[in-house]
Amino acid sequence: IELSPYKGATICPVDRTFCENAYEILKALEVLAMEHAIPHWTAELHGQLSVINDQLRALDSPEMVAEHYHRLNRAFHDPIEAFCKNDRAKDLLSQYRHLVWTMSKISTFKSTDRVKEATMEHDAILNALDQGDVHVCRRVYMEHAEKARKQVINAIFPEPGGAGPAGASALPLHGAAGHAGDKIALQENEEHD
Repeated sequence: IELSPYKGATICPVDRTFCENAYEILKALEVLAMEHAIPHWTAELHGQLSVINDQLRALDSPEMVAEHYHRLNRAFHDPIEAFCKNDRAKDLLSQYRHLVWTMSKISTFKSTDRVKEATMEHDAILNALDQGDVHVCRRVYMEHAEKARKQVINAIFPEPGGAGPAGASALPLHGAAGHAGDKIALQENEEHD
């Protein structure tokens, strides 16, 4: 919903551009939050997150991925982002993460191959934080975020002839009635809320 003075509220189409823009903003906010972790990084925190990453690595079936991936992935990223002292950035990060998470549910993420890739990317993030080099941290975090974005966007908006979930070309937003002009209706999966 977009609020405009003298016009009121407008329901914006949730199309590929909307989703791409949301991911781009989220990616920038995640990198900002991660940068705040660098001065506070410890071997103990690395060890804790390695254990979580190993739990992610153990998700070896589509059913296990669907049931546990989101929770474990947040358990990996949240402690890194917890050092962010920019309250406005944290609020925006929370809003955009919820939006992207809601979008990602339509992709019915169950790929064990993507989980394996993600855990290798997590290893690279941990190693970059060990180095304490902000440029290396930015690069590996951006690579990780970009691969996650591609996986979700391609699942929601499959290329012609590509595989995607049934009804992916038209997704209703949570709590919003579908309108003829809507491009996507984001399906809710209550078991993950």
